[in-house]
Amino acid sequence: MNILIFFPYNLRTVEQQSVMEMLVQKGHKVVLLTTCERGYLHKYVEGLGVYPEAVKLKAGNGKLNFYTSNFKKLCSIIKKYKIDIVIAHQQVPALIAGLLRKVMPFKLIYVRHNTDEDYQLNKRKARLFNKIINSLTPVKVAPSSVVREFWVRNEKVNGRQVHRIDYGYNFNQYEAPDQMQADRIRKKFPASLLILSVARLVPTKRHKEMLTVIKKLVEEDAIDCKFLCLGSGSAEAELRTEIEKLGMNNHIFLLGRKVNVFDYIAAADIFMHLSYSEASNSAVKEVGLCKKPVIVCQGVGDFEDYINSGKNGFLVNKENPVEESYVILKNIAEGRVDIQKCGNLLFDTVTSAFNINNIGCDYEQLLNTVMKR
Repeated sequence: MNILIFFPYNLRTVEQQSVMEMLVQKGHKVVLLTTCERGYLHKYVEGLGVYPEAVKLKAGNGKLNFYTSNFKKLCSIIKKYKIDIVIAHQQVPALIAGLLRKVMPFKLIYVRHNTDEDYQLNKRKARLFNKIINSLTPVKVAPSSVVREFWVRNEKVNGRQVHRIDYGYNFNQYEAPDQMQADRIRKKFPASLLILSVARLVPTKRHKEMLTVIKKLVEEDAIDCKFLCLGSGSAEAELRTEIEKLGMNNHIFLLGRKVNVFDYIAAADIFMHLSYSEASNSAVKEVGLCKKPVIVCQGVGDFEDYINSGKNGFLVNKENPVEESYVILKNIAEGRVDIQKCGNLLFDTVTSAFNINNIGCDYEQLLNTVMKR
């Protein structure tokens, strides 16, 4: 089959790289088209045998230019490569492909990588936007049970339209941490307990709650800890003001986006991620690959599918995560938790459950089913 991966980003994503590699190895012609300019992702997948393409946006004209350019580019790529199936990732590519499908004969699969994050920002807009996209995409893929349930229960999508397929990774695509760099990071941020977060700086990732946890550790228990936040986003200025207000400038550091994320994971003792909304978070799996434990929320994404709380990680209450996270980190700081054993168990779970080889048959079955319709 000729398969087009229609994706909104051009940065490294091992999950998508792994899927494209798997499809190429199964004998399919795979094309990548991003809704933005060429980047790292294009160069990497080209080496896997994928045909990389990107839209060229003209200066100005905002959203009209974006949608018009992508609509025309998608149309030309489908014709150029004689595409049988378009796999559109996230809402915007799915909308563009869904509209084009009204006038062009191709099959469409929509993969959703979030649940209710957009509803937290503008509920009315999100409800209408997702209703339109759902009506345009008869075949859908949910990477976690939470996403599937949200589609069916909250957006009233017919459950027969939704196929449940886990994320899959070729873990060999990840680089090993540079221990010398990890040691330098540890030296730059000396602490008995070094805590890490890797997430976009947006409200649904709940950095404010994590800042409160750190403040409690420092002020109530005098714990020598530091919190490193990797990522960028719309909430950055607000968070910097909040850190100043809390008097935590010597304990909390917003470091922006980093290319050597694995060095920071290797340097840290534990990963804290109190996000309110996820589909299937890749950063947590990357932390597991580095044999470090994680704190995440119950009822979010697929965390409960593979995190055994107190064994290979920690699950805290989604609505009120601060107190439980505080207690867990306090116990770790005071030596009551064997975090090395915990991290080793998470490594075993992640590498077993999310190996790309586990989902190959699921994708083949889905592709064959779609082509027969």
